[in-house]
Amino acid sequence: MTRFFRFLYTHLLILVAVSALGQSAKGVISHDSLMALNEKAFTLIFSDLKKADSLSNIAYNMALYQKDSVAIARAASVKGSVNWASAKYNLSLKWYFNALTRYEVLQDTIGIISNYNNIAEVYKKLQYHKNSLRYLRKTRHLIKAYSKTDNTILNNLNIAQVFINMNVNDSASFYLDLAKKLPEKSVNIKMTSFMNYLFAKLKKNQGYYEEAIVYIEQSIYFAGLINNALRLAEAHLLLSGLHTIVNNLNEAAIELDKTLAMAQKYGYEHIELETYKNLYQLALKEGDTTQAFNNLLLYSNLKDNIYNLSVSRQATEFEMVYQLEKMEKENSLLQQKHDSSSNTIKYQVAIIAGAIFALLVAIYLLVAINKQRKSLKIALSELEVKSRLVESQKHKLEKQSKTTDVLNKELTLLNKNLDSRAQEIAREMEVKNKKMNKYAFMNAHKLRAPIASILGLINLFGKNISAEDEETMIQMLKESAHKLDNVVHEIKDVIDE
Repeated sequence: MTRFFRFLYTHLLILVAVSALGQSAKGVISHDSLMALNEKAFTLIFSDLKKADSLSNIAYNMALYQKDSVAIARAASVKGSVNWASAKYNLSLKWYFNALTRYEVLQDTIGIISNYNNIAEVYKKLQYHKNSLRYLRKTRHLIKAYSKTDNTILNNLNIAQVFINMNVNDSASFYLDLAKKLPEKSVNIKMTSFMNYLFAKLKKNQGYYEEAIVYIEQSIYFAGLINNALRLAEAHLLLSGLHTIVNNLNEAAIELDKTLAMAQKYGYEHIELETYKNLYQLALKEGDTTQAFNNLLLYSNLKDNIYNLSVSRQATEFEMVYQLEKMEKENSLLQQKHDSSSNTIKYQVAIIAGAIFALLVAIYLLVAINKQRKSLKIALSELEVKSRLVESQKHKLEKQSKTTDVLNKELTLLNKNLDSRAQEIAREMEVKNKKMNKYAFMNAHKLRAPIASILGLINLFGKNISAEDEETMIQMLKESAHKLDNVVHEIKDVIDE
């Protein structure tokens, strides 16, 4: 009943999508609707590849018609995943590179990281380990710059898987430990299942089989929680191999039966082939040569079928790649034609808009010129009145100028008289200065000497001196007085000169 409703729901979704595609010409498909269609196609990849392929084709074509760059990039990535799940690796690689180019144009870091991982996964399947590592390291570098923890874990696990496949156990162990040390909140159930699966493979390579069995059983448990059929099939196959190594042959047979049932149910041809190979080895180990021969026949027939299918599939892939490239070229040409026609329309619209703008500018200029003419006439009449006023002012200024010239002449004459008088005063002052200097010299030297003599002689009077000495002193006083009188007359003559 559940399958019936799932079938009905999926077909209704496809009908709605096709109907929406028919209405897209009217512009009714929203970006969210396109993205939802892409996500629905992606969720169907591991349960119904044909429907996933149909929906992804519808989503891609609708996105192209709508010219929705983000939806086109996502649809290309989904188509790459659909082809990867179908083991069409060449075509898958083509679509992933297509998506990567578009995400790089959009500068969408998450989209670039996702497609780096996808491309690395395809190269891993093709056993091109160097190419796979190159893209995984590019992813790692971009993640480090972008700081997205969940993608960092996935990147570490993918790198570890490549090293495990190459049997480089030390490097694989390093990257697994890096993934394990990251915060638990960033690790989901799917990643936990993948991590345990890789630890189991690593421990098997290192010869720790019991530890490997513990890890693979944990991987099976977590893969069962999310119904990851591919991981379950791979894990049961690995567990059967481990049981065979440690001689738990019954357990190995049970795990191989589970693996074979899942591989046939979901069409995992490579896992079915590996299962027949392990069944053949198990039968030999048990000594059942008949069953071993039957398993060998089944293995050989399936290998031949896979080879024939892969040849025809590869031819189909190359044809599809060719068709895809052809379609992309046609889309490019159509886009160029559309762009050229839209550019022509834009050019014509620009010309018309330019002409209208020029006409409006011309009208505006005419109106502005008329306004300028009227204002210019008013300005000219005002200027004429002002020029008359200026003329009258000019006559007044000329009269004032003549008066100013007379005053200037008188002032010049007065200045000359003042200069000559100043010169005379300077000469008089110079003469007086000379007299004063001469007077000062006579006062300091000639006048001081007789006064000092008189004062000295006067001080001697009253002392016990003889009569002769007194007469001598009186005589000396008279001489000093005569000298003083002569000096005073000389000073008077100097001042009177």
